This record gives sequence, structure tokens and C-alpha cells, in this order.
Amino acid sequence: MPEHEERTPVEEEPAAVAEAPADVSVPEAEREGHSTCRPTHADDAEEDTEKVEKDEDSIGLSAVASARTALNKSEKGIAQLKKALRWKIHLLDEQQLQDLQDAHTGRFEDDILDGWVEELLRFLALKTLQDDNTRPFQLAPSGPVTVAWKALMAMPSTYAAVSLAMGNTHPIDEDFVAPDVALEADEERHLTKRLNATMRAYTRCFEEQPPALFWKGVQEPREPNPLVQIYRTARQLWTGMANCGNDALETMNGCTSPKVAMDASSEANDILVDEATADAVDVSSVHANPFITAE
Repeated sequence: MPEHEERTPVEEEPAAVAEAPADVSVPEAEREGHSTCRPTHADDAEEDTEKVEKDEDSIGLSAVASARTALNKSEKGIAQLKKALRWKIHLLDEQQLQDLQDAHTGRFEDDILDGWVEELLRFLALKTLQDDNTRPFQLAPSGPVTVAWKALMAMPSTYAAVSLAMGNTHPIDEDFVAPDVALEADEERHLTKRLNATMRAYTRCFEEQPPALFWKGVQEPREPNPLVQIYRTARQLWTGMANCGNDALETMNGCTSPKVAMDASSEANDILVDEATADAVDVSSVHANPFITAE
């Protein structure tokens, strides 16, 4: 055997290219660089939007809860606020109140007051979240919310505590439209635009529509003629007495129904005043006793 034998170089085979198994099909979207297992950018944006809305909902409700706690801790704060609103219930939409009362069981008036306070706190929470605390304002309260807002601001220390509990550095500035101010067309359109923006923010933040009873109109409701209110109060009294049962009724001219008794009296037409007539009567002629006619 020769001492030095030339070796024939061995050619290396090229590495085999890995191929996908024949029975596995690659989706067209994946071949184009998109993965079907991963959401697209549009899906990511939608998920981010939903997350932001949920965060707003959580933050909004948290602000309302903090404000409610501060209101309850304030000495007589919640009691005084509800007492003030109790005298303003007649400013709410009468037909909506009647519809709600017909379908309600339990303490109707107390539930209305609780809902009124809740809507005020939600409005203040929206202003806090959008940093709408000083002029020029972006959001606007409805008429009924304005009534509750004024009642709360009449208690400065309580109002300050509620504002600070929501995360504000100072009490939220007022934004009222007086009920007796005649708005120009441009002013009313601007207020309506702001109110609509408030209601959209409400729906986005709290994930429900604002209740129509407390979110109607851009201006604070006007107080009715006192005689009209007297007539309504008297009518409610008669209705309540008629529903108390015959044992609780006094008999007049052999009649057990107060309304029938009043109609049977010769002075009935002088005592009851209809709303149309009351509107035309001078306020200065109103008597403290609702059953004494104005002279």
C-alpha cells in the first residue's frame, strides 16, 4: 500500500429544505403574513375602546360612591338635601311621575328623591372626569338636575366635601340658567348641544340611558302659579282621603265621599278653583287657607 494515498474528496450533499407536510394546508391569510390566531389592528383598537369604556364606567361609579359617602357623612347633609328636593317634586314632569307611581310599589316619594340625588352626583362625576370644572363649560345640566344642584350648593361646606371627594381640587363652578330668562335661539341651541353631549357622556360612562324624568329640558323648570299648586294639593288631599276607607271619612249631607260632599254643598263652586282660572288670578290674592277663595 502506498505510503501516501490520495483521497478523493467527498462532496457534501446540500441540506434538505424543510417543507410543510403534504397533508397540512397553510391558511391563505397566514401565507400573506397575517395570523388567524391573533386579532387584527382593528380588533385591538376595539378591545382598547371597550377597556377604556369599562374603566370610565368603573371610575365614574367610584366617584359617585365617594361623593355619596361624603354626603352621608356631612352633618344633616343628605337629610337637608332631600328635604329641599321634597318641596320641588312638583317641578318634575307630572305625567311621567304619574306613570311611574302607577307601576311603583313601596315608598314612591323616597325613591324619587334617592334617584334625584343619584342623577346629580352622576352629573358632577361626569364634570370631574372630563375636567369640566371652570368656564367655558362643555357639559350642561338638565332642568331637574339644576334644581338639585342649586339645593346642594345652598350647603357650601357639604358641596365642597362632595366636590373634593370626587377628586376635584376645589368646588365645581356653578353653571345655571335662570328659569325666568328668555333664551335667544342661538343660546338655546348651544345649551341643547351641551346637554346632548352630557347625555352621550352619561351613556358611555354609566352604560345606560339617563332617566328621562331627571334629564328633560335645558332650563330650570319654572315655579307654577301658587293657586295652581294649592289646587293640586287640595285635589291630592281629596284623593288620599277617598282612599282611606269609609271609616275615616266624615259624613256631610249623608255623603261619605269628600268630593261628593263638596259637590253637594252650595259653596262648592266657590271653593274649588280650576287650573285655568288659577293662572289668571293675581298671586297677591292668594290666601293661606286653600279652601278660602280669593276676593
